[in-house]
Amino acid sequence: MFFFINNYQDFNVFVVACFQISVAIINWRNFMADTNKELKIEQNKENGKLLCKLSGWLDPNTSPDLMNKLDLNGVKELVLDMSAVEYVFSAGLRAILMLQRLVEYQGGTIKLVNLSDDVRNIFECTGLDGILEPKA
Repeated sequence: MFFFINNYQDFNVFVVACFQISVAIINWRNFMADTNKELKIEQNKENGKLLCKLSGWLDPNTSPDLMNKLDLNGVKELVLDMSAVEYVFSAGLRAILMLQRLVEYQGGTIKLVNLSDDVRNIFECTGLDGILEPKA
């Protein structure tokens, strides 16, 4: 992106815009550092069905936990109960899609159940509701 500064007024607009963007980034980083959200995972596995109750945030910090803590050996059906999930970032969506691929590779299926309206809206806005078919 090129920004041509033709006069003093354009320069002022450019400086103010850069400052506002910097402040927004600093505020976002401070917000994320202060929240320090966690992801709690409760697992129950029987007869090839793994039920996982998730609570907290699925963000860049917690998504690796979702990938690493689930025991997918022999799983034919993975059910993610998302009733207590507060928010899903793009990293969380990616983790869920990767889980879907892993389970489908084993000949299984994945289901997302009990999504809040906010979380369901995230899936709808990204178009992933058609791929993952989240249930109420």
